[in-house]
Amino acid sequence: MKRETYKGRTIKVVGGRGNNFGRTKVTLNGVELGSWEGNEDANLRSIRGTIDHADEVGVSNGRYNPEWYAPGTFELCTAGHAKEIGGECGHPWCVEQRAEATASTAPAEIVKDDVAVDVDYVSGDNFHVGDVVAYPDRPRARVVREAEDGKDFFGRPIKRLYCRSLDGSHEGFVDYGAGGVLPKLRRVA
Repeated sequence: MKRETYKGRTIKVVGGRGNNFGRTKVTLNGVELGSWEGNEDANLRSIRGTIDHADEVGVSNGRYNPEWYAPGTFELCTAGHAKEIGGECGHPWCVEQRAEATASTAPAEIVKDDVAVDVDYVSGDNFHVGDVVAYPDRPRARVVREAEDGKDFFGRPIKRLYCRSLDGSHEGFVDYGAGGVLPKLRRVA
């Protein structure tokens, strides 16, 4: 058995015996993570690496469960996901709920009007959750997550908006570089 505290998290790894030889039981911050293949040292290294990644992407990313964060560095949203203290939850389900709530307050003309006159080309930084990206040759897509920093294939800094098509058939990132513009559907008052 190996037990350690790493960056404020309590890790316990117990090697398997008998039929469970070659597997370990892993517990993180009191939450059992199940049976893992490998020896105690390898799984301890793996847990440390995952903790480092959880810290790198941040609490409000929505990628990791609460047990991956140091106690006292986060709070739970109403659905039980970890989020920054005082911030919004970044879990995909919570983001989708906020986007749907925003979309339900938008006039119906926005989603059914296909005339190009209803589009303004604006900086990608002016897009927020609920806004619609309206490329003429692609399905219209609603922004479901605020812009994230990223890098393109050549390592240049870019911004990424996570979007879902209005008919729900496609979802993914829309990337834009510094000063990049995107077609934004006008909101009709």
